[in-house]
Amino acid sequence: MNYTYSKQGQTISYALIAGGVLAAIIGYMTADTERLTERLWANLLLDNFYFLGISLFSIFFIALQYAAQSGWWVSVKRVAEAMSTFLIIPGIIMVFIFLVGGHHLYHHWLEEGVTDPASANYDKVIAGKSAYLNMPFFLIRMLIYIAGWVGAGYLFRKYSKLEDESSDVLYYRKSFKTAVIFLPFFAVTSVTAAWDWLMSIDTHWYSTMYGWYIFGGMWASGTAMMLLFSIHLKNKGYFPGVNDNHFHELGRMLFATSFLWTYLWFCQFMLIWYSNIPEEVTYYQARFHAYNVPFFGMLLFNFAAPMLVLMARDSKRSMGYTATIAVMVLIGHWVNTFCLIMPGTVGDKWHMGLLELGLYLLYLGIFLFVVRKALEKRRVIVAHDPYLVESEHFHM
Repeated sequence: MNYTYSKQGQTISYALIAGGVLAAIIGYMTADTERLTERLWANLLLDNFYFLGISLFSIFFIALQYAAQSGWWVSVKRVAEAMSTFLIIPGIIMVFIFLVGGHHLYHHWLEEGVTDPASANYDKVIAGKSAYLNMPFFLIRMLIYIAGWVGAGYLFRKYSKLEDESSDVLYYRKSFKTAVIFLPFFAVTSVTAAWDWLMSIDTHWYSTMYGWYIFGGMWASGTAMMLLFSIHLKNKGYFPGVNDNHFHELGRMLFATSFLWTYLWFCQFMLIWYSNIPEEVTYYQARFHAYNVPFFGMLLFNFAAPMLVLMARDSKRSMGYTATIAVMVLIGHWVNTFCLIMPGTVGDKWHMGLLELGLYLLYLGIFLFVVRKALEKRRVIVAHDPYLVESEHFHM
């Protein structure tokens, strides 16, 4: 069975893209000029990293299922594969953001003379990190991350396609080997990318839990997006083999990852608040004073709602309940990313206006277009996966 990207669906994607561009332009032209350039680059980084994380999660998810030799996920495999195709776009844009707008986002450690003791701009703390935080090494790491992630996604899709065309188990074994190699690479690079692209904005501050905290957000938001696509395909009749048990498993993953993210959020906050070290608490002071509404409000979307709604078994099997919570989690983790980036770039001059809405809609429209085009190119249900029968009879 092949997926058809309907004219209505394409119109929605085009409308999101056009509306996003228009709203962003109007928002930029009518905004207060104070720190407007930093606000523009910060929002571009915000949406680019947010959707990059969702796409990157899909590659991690595929690798995790192959390495675990899982069977239940085979019926929804095409969703994860389609989501992974988007990664190349934010990957390229991330390089552009750093090369062109880096001095607006990472000015603390890119400022001239910051590592020179003879300069008026000398900063002892940043100078101590200069072996890691310098432009050539930063760019090299970025290219390695993106190439490794995109390459793994390409291999998983390639072997899956060849597996559809042949009943040879060879391609499943190749996917398994790719997963085993990719997972350690992902474990390292997902953490260091979080250090590089987000934590280095607040250059004087650091947290040993930061990389895992970002990973928890990726996992929760990626699961939410995958769940919404699966519900869409089920409602359109493309997933006849997907039953309540599959949605229960995805709902349970969304429930668990929401708790994982909250646990990491609380541990990082509690340890820094309790120790009360001046070099560490400044990070939270900036968010308490100027960002207290989004910073604490996101807990309602990322923790309270999933906990209260998805705790019951029946709610995990309800597409209505899980879709609602998935949308809330996606909004909540966008706000979380907002709170990670804005305090170190625009300070207390933050806004949530047309510029923010426009760029989000633009990225959402492109993401939906790319993923649904990818779904259209392949059979929605895989043909020869050795665990296909197990997935079709999955029960829990």
